[in-house]
Formats: sequence, C-alpha cells, structure tokens
Amino acid sequence: MRRLRFLAIAMLLGFGMLTSASAVPTKTVVFRGSSGNLSAEIPEDLIPLIEDNKASIEQALQDSNVTQASLTNISEAICKQYDALHSESLYNSLLEGILDVGGQFDKVIPNSQAQQNVWADSLISSARPDKYKIAGGGLNVGLTAFSLDVLGGLSNWFGMDKLSIGPVFLPTLALDARVCGFVLPMDFGVAFSMLDTSKIGMLRDAISPVSFDYLSIGGDLRYAFYNSKKTHLTASGGAGVYYTRSGIAIDGDEAQAAVKFSTLTAFLSAQASYKFHVLVPYIGLRGMLSHSTFDWNANVQWDKILDAEDNSLIRDAIRYNILPAKFKGSDTSKLFENPKLNIYGGLGLELAAFYLTTGLCYDPLNNILSSSFSTRIVF
Repeated sequence: MRRLRFLAIAMLLGFGMLTSASAVPTKTVVFRGSSGNLSAEIPEDLIPLIEDNKASIEQALQDSNVTQASLTNISEAICKQYDALHSESLYNSLLEGILDVGGQFDKVIPNSQAQQNVWADSLISSARPDKYKIAGGGLNVGLTAFSLDVLGGLSNWFGMDKLSIGPVFLPTLALDARVCGFVLPMDFGVAFSMLDTSKIGMLRDAISPVSFDYLSIGGDLRYAFYNSKKTHLTASGGAGVYYTRSGIAIDGDEAQAAVKFSTLTAFLSAQASYKFHVLVPYIGLRGMLSHSTFDWNANVQWDKILDAEDNSLIRDAIRYNILPAKFKGSDTSKLFENPKLNIYGGLGLELAAFYLTTGLCYDPLNNILSSSFSTRIVF
C-alpha cells in the first residue's frame, strides 16, 4: 500500500511538472549584469538572435540594473506568449520567409533579363545580301509571370491576411542594340534595363505590401555556325553576362523587411531563324547560371506579433533588446544552386529598316513563363 501511494504521488508530481513546464523548447543563456551573471530560459527559436545581439542586451541590462528575478519574469513571459501562439519558430519563420521571397526573385530576375535583346534574326551580319544588317537598336518590353505564394508564410509577421497570389507579371523595359562583326559571322549586343514597381500603380497594387526595384546591364555575342544566303536559314551559338542590382521591400502593419541583392547571370544559347519574305520565325535554347548575394534587414513590433501589447514584461524585453526591434543578416545563392533553362521562340516582322519581334519563353526548371515585344531600327 505504501508503495502504491508513493507511485501515485510520483505520477501526480510528474504530471504537474509536465503541465506547468513550457511547451516551447528553451535554452539557458547567461548574461553579464551590473552585479554579476544573470541567466534566462529563452525559446530556442530566439537563440541565434540573442547571440547576435548579446552585447547590446548586456549593456541594457547593466544600465537598468536588472535583477535575476526581473529577468526570470521577462523570460517566462516570452515563453508564455510563445506557448499561447502555439509556435516554436516565430523568428525562424520570418527568416525563412524573407529568404523565400528573395529566392523567388533570384529565379525571376534572370528569366526577365533573358527577354532583353532577343532578336528574331539569329545573326546581324554585313555578309548577308540584305543591306539592313550592320547594326540596330531599339526598345524591348518584357513580362515575366510568377507567384508570390511564398508571402503566405509571412502573413502573421506582417499583419497581412493569408495570401494566395496567382500569377503576377513583372515587366521589363530595356534599351538594346546590336552591331555586326563585319568580316566575321558574329554580332555583339548590349542591353540596359531598370524598374521600380512603386511607380507603376497596377503592379504596386497587385503585389502590395511588397515593392521591388532593379537596375540591369549586360551584353552578349553570337557566332553563326550556319548562315545560308540561299535558304535564308541561320543558326548561331551565343554567350553573355548580365549584372543586376535590386531590392525588395515588405511593408506590413506589424513588421517591415527589406532584401537587397546583386545578381550576376551567365548564359549560353543556341538559336535558329528562317527568313520568309518579311517574316522571320525563330526558336532557341538558353541555359543560365546565377550567383546572388542577399543582404536583409527587418524591423518588427514584438508586442503586436506576440499579441501582448498590454504586457509590461514583453515591453521590458523589447526595451532591453532581448526581443530586438531591428535585426539583419545575409545569404548567398551559389552559381550552380538555381540553374535556369529557357526554351524560347517567336516571330519577327521586317519592314525595310523597321523590325518588330515578338516572343515567348518558358523555364521548365522553375515553371516561369515570359514574353517579350521589341521594336527596333536596323541599318
């Protein structure tokens, strides 16, 4: 009987410990206070953030003469709010969401760049019998379709409704030019493009609260390995490089974030075209590799995110930088990490020196569809 009573008490004690303990995994962190070391049980999710800001936290604790009892109350309040939200990864979900958005644009930007300087003719060459084949240039407009469903994971952080955004079209407006290789069956091309979605009302509203801007410059060369004056069939291979500097901003009610990144894209291409009177149908294949560097920063309102605006202990955690309002980080997308493959084609119309080119492009590796329209003067 005594043994059964002991087991019953042990079970009750164990149950009580389980129900009173925090459901959120925690880790002990030691800070230097004004009168010695102070320890706190912090959700594991916050440990990387705490370590990055440890010096400023310790300075704030020392300046305010925070005691062990006060710090314990603060850490318990943080764990309690985590429990109430049934979340173990608030900070990491924000970090992953920011990088997901950046990663999405890391796929979209090279595909949008690829629509610049696409010519129906596979070669601009003075060796052709057509006198309008030495150089030319004009305006290129492109649209790249993509989804911002990755924003759905950030809805809680930024105070947004759950997002399920269908196709969004990222426009490009580029100036491009080509010049022939004269004695060699080759040509050289350059393109320049820039965009700021905050200045385009329809696009700004479609992707709100996200805004996006970029500046792109690049060039390529093409060499014709088949160029028949008799059949007007031309096939060429090409290579090029584009550099883009861009930024993404997310401006929500409860948090703001910005990602700035630079992207270097290298590509190889092959294209064939056939001239039939004034029409020039073409088809091509392009492979791309990109290297991107991300720098991001965030500004969050922890009391709103933790649903604890009236909780003085959470406000103390913010004041002592245990829940820092601002933080930042960086990431890199390596060259072979996100390859892109373009299958493209379209139709050109050549009216004396006035050229029109339309085209479609599909990246099956990333499921991204693009289109382009160009108007040029060639002489």
